[in-house]
Amino acid sequence: GGFTLPIIPNPREVIVSKDAPNFPLSSSTRIVLSDETAKVAQFEADLLSEFIRARTGLVLPSVQPSTTSDTSTGNTIHLVIRKSSKGDDGEKQNQAYDLSVTSNKVEITSCHAAGLLYGIQTLRQLLQKESTIHPNSNQWSIPCVTIKDMPRFHQWRGLHLDVGRHFFPVQEVKRFIDLMSLYKYNVFHWHLTEDQGWRIEIDKYPLLTAIGSKRDATPVLNDRENLDGKPYGPYYYTKDEVREIV
Repeated sequence: GGFTLPIIPNPREVIVSKDAPNFPLSSSTRIVLSDETAKVAQFEADLLSEFIRARTGLVLPSVQPSTTSDTSTGNTIHLVIRKSSKGDDGEKQNQAYDLSVTSNKVEITSCHAAGLLYGIQTLRQLLQKESTIHPNSNQWSIPCVTIKDMPRFHQWRGLHLDVGRHFFPVQEVKRFIDLMSLYKYNVFHWHLTEDQGWRIEIDKYPLLTAIGSKRDATPVLNDRENLDGKPYGPYYYTKDEVREIV
């Protein structure tokens, strides 16, 4: 069978350099971005660094192209904001990105920070431990590929989280959003109120949470006419928790 990359959703165009050595990730790897790119995408660069730290334990600093002699020759990840081309399709083009991985350099290019973010999410999915290839290796690496990607549905790629029926703590909501971002969803539909529970604090109407954040029982699965008799709640998000998530 053919070689399949672990990328969801599938990019529009993928070329795999099967015979090229993987890009090795190490403590000497640097994230490179110019001043111009940093003005609009420092947040994305910091996210990439945090994703890699959480996955591998490696701490990769961001540097400018001129601050280290090896940024042009080896073991670097470049984030590049390019100018929009005439005729670019607005928001759809803002979410497009190009990703190039060679044995000594990774480059993600887009005309907008949103596109860089989606390229970073693809890079997250490509990151692998060499032990999957060489059993005794602890090295992390990225396969050599060239990817050109753009969303098919650029306005609404959403998921719905119903916390009215079943409450999710703040950390679970954050994890849900992080996974959405990993798979390039761009709309989070947070279902906070309904007859099964009111989940958001409103100062002017305190009874909404005092009464509405709990229920005496829950309808039995697949049988809404019967209740399970188990009290549920009180569960709701404070204003500060909502701000933290939003």
